[in-house]
Amino acid sequence: MAKPIWSALLAGSIAVCLLPQQASAWSDDEVRARVVCGAWSGDPVRGAAFQDTIKLRISEEMRISGERDERGVEDKYRGIIAPSGAVLIAGKGKHDDRGAAWIWEFSGKMRPGGTVLRGKMVSTRGGVGSRDCTMTF
Repeated sequence: MAKPIWSALLAGSIAVCLLPQQASAWSDDEVRARVVCGAWSGDPVRGAAFQDTIKLRISEEMRISGERDERGVEDKYRGIIAPSGAVLIAGKGKHDDRGAAWIWEFSGKMRPGGTVLRGKMVSTRGGVGSRDCTMTF
């Protein structure tokens, strides 16, 4: 069965978004995404801004998935890329040692040369607050 033309175009856009060093270290359907979050609104002093790198997998069906499990923090992401290039990624996370849990949501549009999604991390258990975040790949 032939792939729709938008699928081939988006797959090309994804390949353009990869950094040169990623091509050898990651398979064709994986990208390294950088998550950068501002200070925690509930306590900006204790909850300083942070950044991290996660691995996202993008399937032929344009579904996105990713996980991070390190330093006691567990995050899971799921998303989709629409034929128009619109991207929505949602997720949830937790820190068992601290009894904290949160949700993620990012949205934006695929862009050749680099995609920037804007979003938020919002507490669902533990301290009250949120962080404004970006995800780039």
